[in-house]
Amino acid sequence: MGLSIRARLITGLHFTQREPPARDLAAYVARGVWHAPPCRARIKLFASAEVAAERWPPAIGLIDERSCFFEVGAASFEGLAAHIASFGVDFEVDQPPELVDHVRRLSSRLSRAAGTLGSNRTHA
Repeated sequence: MGLSIRARLITGLHFTQREPPARDLAAYVARGVWHAPPCRARIKLFASAEVAAERWPPAIGLIDERSCFFEVGAASFEGLAAHIASFGVDFEVDQPPELVDHVRRLSSRLSRAAGTLGSNRTHA
């Protein structure tokens, strides 16, 4: 029984080798992780994934035709709460607890600000 040679079946795109981004790959990855925002959250946006993808980076996950998940990070949970509030769409946050607390505080602060326009009341 003899051996036969057959042509290989090519099944799609193949990896194209390139030069590594650094000599010390472990240090390269460690630097990238160090620069990642320490405060991260996955929030529910009440906007379609198509609308969200037009306005924000591609960290979008489809829920249904009217809502999607969005993964976002910032240097602080206070800054993250303000950033999310500036999106201009309704949203829902249920974790992490630190972000939920900051969203509640920001909501109270903005409600007081809107309710006290033109008054002489002061707050600490």
